[in-house]
Amino acid sequence: MANPLNLPEIIIQRGDTLSLIAGYTGATVNALLAANPQIKNPNIITVGQPLYLVGDNAANFARIRNMVIEQKQQLANTNGNWGSWPPPAPKTPPLEIEIRGGVSKKTNIWLIAGGALILIALLSKKRR
Repeated sequence: MANPLNLPEIIIQRGDTLSLIAGYTGATVNALLAANPQIKNPNIITVGQPLYLVGDNAANFARIRNMVIEQKQQLANTNGNWGSWPPPAPKTPPLEIEIRGGVSKKTNIWLIAGGALILIALLSKKRR
């Protein structure tokens, strides 16, 4: 069915009812029926059937609903294979810092990474 009004659209999933969807979108069942003339009986909707949405929250509901369905499909496609743990070591070499000159009483070594200031080491001069 064409969508001449360019309404947000979802695909009916198991457990959906028009009254449930109407509640999420801020519409009424009658408003959903008016936007979906292909539905002849409001008590019978079919899994996999497209449904055009109306209501104040229709666009947000459609966006979130479709995103969740996509993530469920991606999860199903992994077959539980999330890779190994621990993850492989990064391919970049470790950070090496060379301190030239003597260390006074206390020397802090700081690193700026990703906008955060991180204390790497606190070096103390050995007492003799």
